[in-house]
Amino acid sequence: MKIKLIDLRAFPIDILKLIKGDFECDYIFSLKKEDQIDFNLLSPSGLFSNLSIEGWCYFLPIAQREWLNNYTKIIDDFFYSFCFNFTYEIDDEYDIGTLLSMIDKDNLIRLRDWLIYVLVFKSEQKFVKNSEDNIRLMIVRINDYLGGDNIFLRG
Repeated sequence: MKIKLIDLRAFPIDILKLIKGDFECDYIFSLKKEDQIDFNLLSPSGLFSNLSIEGWCYFLPIAQREWLNNYTKIIDDFFYSFCFNFTYEIDDEYDIGTLLSMIDKDNLIRLRDWLIYVLVFKSEQKFVKNSEDNIRLMIVRINDYLGGDNIFLRG
């Protein structure tokens, strides 16, 4: 099955907008436009819990490609954190409505379709096994935001 992925975002002009507050991450600070993101260097730094909404929007399409093409536990951790942070809104900054408003309609549809795809066809992957309810909730919230009918997928 061929699935359309979210469009990549341009490298941010202000790299500091990718992280919350005064969190320090040498890897982020050293990134250049031409660099390929190494998620193995992001995870140990605690970055997944310190990304700003802009950071999640920037890394999401990159991680999506990594998850499909170069699957690793670190990418699973990224998506687990993404779904957890935005379905539980554990931080005032992690408001699902704000996140969805920063993603255009076509990419929201692609994100929703990809979440449905992983739920149905990749159910054995760790992120999917550990996040089924959160994935379903993300799908519902995207559909609600788009004003569409909700799709109910049984486990």
